[in-house]
Amino acid sequence: MKFFSITLLSLISSARDVSSFTTVCHPGVCRANHNMYVGSSSALSMGKGLNKGRNKQAELAKKLELARQQREGTLEDGEIKLTNEQMKEKNDRLRFQEMLENTPTGANMNADDYQSESQLEEDISARRAGVDRKFEGDPAPSEPFEELVSIKTQNAIGTGGASRLIPWLRQNAGNKAAYVVVVSDPRPKSDELRTTIKNVLPSLAPSIKNNLIFINADSPAENRRWMKKNDLVDIELYSDEKMEWMQAYTALGQKRWSMTCFVLKDERVERIIRDMKGVLADDNISNAVKSLD
Repeated sequence: MKFFSITLLSLISSARDVSSFTTVCHPGVCRANHNMYVGSSSALSMGKGLNKGRNKQAELAKKLELARQQREGTLEDGEIKLTNEQMKEKNDRLRFQEMLENTPTGANMNADDYQSESQLEEDISARRAGVDRKFEGDPAPSEPFEELVSIKTQNAIGTGGASRLIPWLRQNAGNKAAYVVVVSDPRPKSDELRTTIKNVLPSLAPSIKNNLIFINADSPAENRRWMKKNDLVDIELYSDEKMEWMQAYTALGQKRWSMTCFVLKDERVERIIRDMKGVLADDNISNAVKSLD
C-alpha cells in the first residue's frame, strides 16, 4: 500500500512538471494563429512585389522621356545638338502650329487678314501632305531673279538688275525693314493679272507700290504692246517665258495655274498668298505688308 502511494505521488509530480513546459492549444485557435502568420508573410511579399513593379515603371518612364528629349533635342544640359534636318522639322512643326492657331474661324477674310480661310486650309493640307513647294519662312533665293527678262532690253537682267530689285542685295542692305512684293501669273495673257495691275496701282500706298514687281510668262514684246495699249508706264513687269523663276518659287499653282503673291524680306519668304483673286489683290497685298510689323 505504501509503495502504491509513492508511485501515485510520483506520477502526479511528473504531470505537474510536464504541464509547466507544455501548452495545450485548442485546434481552432492554433489554426487561426497559423493563418495570421501566413497572411502577414504573404502581405509582406506582395508589398515588396508592388514596390519592385513601381520602380520598374518609373525607370521605364524615365528612359522614354530621355529618348523623347534626345529625339527632339530638348535636353537642358545642352548635350544634344540638332542636325539640319531635325532643326528644319522642328521649325516646320512650330510654323505649322502657329498657322493652326492663327487660322481664321470665319468663312471669309477679316479686315486685317491677307489670306482667306480656304487659302490657309489649302496651305495646311499641303504641309501635311509634304508637298514640295515654298512655305512662309523658307529661304528666298536671289539667283532666279537674274534670269528674268526686261521688257525694255529683252535681255536677262543679270546680277545687276537683280540687285536693284532685291533689298538684301542693294548697297543699303543693312535696312532690315526693306522688302519686295512679287506678283506672278503663269497664264498667257492673263486677264486677271492685267486687271490686277491696273486696279492695284492707284489704290496701294506709294511705299508698297515702289517695292512691287510683276512677273508673267508673256514675251517682252507682248508685254510692251499691252502696256502701250493701256497707257501704263513705270511698271516693274518682267517676262519669265521659260517659267524658271516660277518653278524656283513654286508659283505655278498646285492644281491649276493661278496668281501668286510673295513678300520677300531678309532672304526669306515672309508671306505667300496662293491663288490670289484679282478683286481682293489690293487688300491682300496691303495686309500682307502690314503683317510684317
